[in-house]
Amino acid sequence: MLEAVANKIPDIIREHDVWVKALFTVSDQAAVNVVRRLGGKGGMRVYLLWNLPRQAFVEVINEVAELTGAKDVNSELLWNLFGGNMREFETLVGYGWDYRRWIERQAIMRVIDTFRTYQEEQGLSGINDVLARLIEKGKAAASSYGLGEFTGQPDAVEGFFNLLRENTMIYLGLPGLEALSEIPSEPWIGKYFAYQIPAYYW
Repeated sequence: MLEAVANKIPDIIREHDVWVKALFTVSDQAAVNVVRRLGGKGGMRVYLLWNLPRQAFVEVINEVAELTGAKDVNSELLWNLFGGNMREFETLVGYGWDYRRWIERQAIMRVIDTFRTYQEEQGLSGINDVLARLIEKGKAAASSYGLGEFTGQPDAVEGFFNLLRENTMIYLGLPGLEALSEIPSEPWIGKYFAYQIPAYYW
């Protein structure tokens, strides 16, 4: 739909001699790929609205903990799992604040499913083969880009192994991208790529 509307906007402007402003909010890599393909067509501009900043996220955590009666909530841990992502935080609350269960059922399964899909598409014998390729590629890229020792840095992984396609990572290097919110300086966020949530990085 995004592509269809973007393709139609220049026609509407020419036919009716009016300005058209359309606002689309997207949160996955498939939509980012459409934006990337369309470029500046129809005067399109790309903005990035990141997750909540750390302090605001901690305030939400404390407020929700009080409302739900949760005790001994570790906001530092939750920041390092979610990085301000409210959708995943909401899922955690739905799990009764059981972060271990969330890690097992949400984060780990998402990464395993992503790698399993890649494994099947590439005809590899197992997920361990995918991990071996990831480590080999990551080490080479980290060395080439001067990132130091490979620790899973997003700019070394570059969204390969279906990580972009399966929305585990997102591309931040779109031409003309303007950030509307603070992008934190964290190890799971690179210059060109970022993990959707820090749990995928760790």
